[in-house]
Amino acid sequence: MVPIYIWLYKNKVYSHKDVEEPVKKHILKWILLASANEMYSSKASKKLQDSIDIIEEDSYFPLDNLLKQLKRDSKQ
Repeated sequence: MVPIYIWLYKNKVYSHKDVEEPVKKHILKWILLASANEMYSSKASKKLQDSIDIIEEDSYFPLDNLLKQLKRDSKQ
């Protein structure tokens, strides 16, 4: 959840009404996949920092890059 909070703060989103519907779907998809794959269960600090770095690179929610990270990290 931390990467999402950082994205919301960075983009000055203070209400769910400020988030476009496609972005909400991207966020939900990422939450579900990251949770199902136990994204942060091991090496959490490194993975979390990697996610934060990805989020800080883009103003639009970077689902594709986060999914690439998830795929790469789940192989480890």
